[in-house]
Amino acid sequence: MSWAQISSSLKNLVYQQLSKLSNMFDHKVRKNLQKVYIVHPSAYTRAVLLFLRSFTSRKLKAKVVEIFNWEQLLPFITLENIALPETSKDFITKAYKVIKINSKGKSQKRLIKFTNQSLLNIDPKTKRIQNEKNISDITEIECFGDSLDIRMTFKTSSNSKSLFKPSDDNKFRRYTCASELDRNAIISDIFKIGFYISSQNNNKDNDNFLLKQQQFKVTKVNKRGRHQDRIFKLTCDSLLNLDTSLNIRYEISFAGLESVEKDETNENIIYLKFKMESKKRKIICKNYSHANILVNSLKEGMERYIYKYDDF
Repeated sequence: MSWAQISSSLKNLVYQQLSKLSNMFDHKVRKNLQKVYIVHPSAYTRAVLLFLRSFTSRKLKAKVVEIFNWEQLLPFITLENIALPETSKDFITKAYKVIKINSKGKSQKRLIKFTNQSLLNIDPKTKRIQNEKNISDITEIECFGDSLDIRMTFKTSSNSKSLFKPSDDNKFRRYTCASELDRNAIISDIFKIGFYISSQNNNKDNDNFLLKQQQFKVTKVNKRGRHQDRIFKLTCDSLLNLDTSLNIRYEISFAGLESVEKDETNENIIYLKFKMESKKRKIICKNYSHANILVNSLKEGMERYIYKYDDF
């Protein structure tokens, strides 16, 4: 089951029926039950599980497994048998597996991920962002017939604020995609982002926060109260939490954010609430202007994934 988000009426219905759950299946079915996987559990579903575990057997408790990344199901369920509802698909962020051919002809496994302005090259093994290329710096894209290769030519980078050092192949880039479908999707995304940037820049009345700034230096306060320096990087569909070495600590989809708000007394402090967690996370921004842009940018991202379940 996947409860990315459920309505208040459904929550009440589930609570009312908890006492009847044990009688829904006969003894043979309960005996043969191997595992129950709950995909993308929210704070509420976890509270329900804790309640159920208070009066169920130890064997049943061990059979219930919480899954925060649907790909964790692959060792147990084949890909074609994983049918996720649309609400769960929103939690799946987009990245493309490619082989990058560097300037010396060496093949390197990479993940391509897009922000609202750029293309990120991520090492899938170390989870480190190797470099970043501005979409607006692309001057030419080539692909030939049935070939899975994409070749890109860039002008001198205009991204002076980038955290990443220029790569050896600063003007030319070649990727070999995993499939024709991925190749076409990458090219499509590049043109969509380019059109998006152009349309937003031409609209002087539009105050688009997602284009104002893509990265923010912050201090994250963990559960023990310890302060950790972090970099928040916004992508097209998620928030990347990077350490100071630019390694991705975790990624949270905009769909996985429940709320974001500024502190009433300190304008440099914001609070993030994830749907999968019961408590808010405290984030300290380095300056006030960045805090304001970050809050509004995250809210814009969250608005893309608002669904009303009471209408179903």
